[in-house]
Amino acid sequence: MAILPEPVWTSAQDVACELEPSSISSTDTRPSIITGALLKILQSHFSRAGNIHNEQLRQAIWRPETADEDEQSQMHIEPWRAYDATHLQQRPALYVSRGPVGTQRIALRDRALTKQSTRTGNVDGVDYMKLIVAKHQIICCSAKSDMAADKLAEEAFYMLTEYGPAIQRDFKLGGFHVVAITQSQKIEDDHENYMVGVQIVWTNAHGWKLKPIAPILKGIGFVAT
Repeated sequence: MAILPEPVWTSAQDVACELEPSSISSTDTRPSIITGALLKILQSHFSRAGNIHNEQLRQAIWRPETADEDEQSQMHIEPWRAYDATHLQQRPALYVSRGPVGTQRIALRDRALTKQSTRTGNVDGVDYMKLIVAKHQIICCSAKSDMAADKLAEEAFYMLTEYGPAIQRDFKLGGFHVVAITQSQKIEDDHENYMVGVQIVWTNAHGWKLKPIAPILKGIGFVAT
């Protein structure tokens, strides 16, 4: 069994992908963070031939884009929004695409805990919690053949399966599961290129508190007599 070095993250910002913090952001792992993490993991894996299990893929080394023709990357690894059919004429590509993000109830009326102030008797706030269920897909593309795209997908599938426990732990996820490799198909509106998807499902508990600003008596009317 191969022994894999675990990925190292210095901070969440290192893997953020166009994340715009705001005053209502929480410390929960958001889908954009996972998009950035998947990009970095794939880029790191394909940056060294020794990492790649399939010997036929060891010539397709990823490098950061540069103007030096001798140091050009042999593979594209980008977000799906950067897809360009002309890129595939020379090099294969892996694209990270975020899928649907939804919620599931894990507590009655989504409530976790209600706190009451011992000094005033007013409600100090209500804690809520929902389970976030999200999907990502690694879209593996090649202009050579459907078999070439399938080999890329197989490499990504097994690598992410093996790193799954480390990703789940480091990003404090409820679960991280690489669930399927899709059938190969020609890309819609671009019938010269083939694509195969690697489907990922992950979960995360999202919690927040609603705290009343006014006291409970705000809804009671008083009439002078």
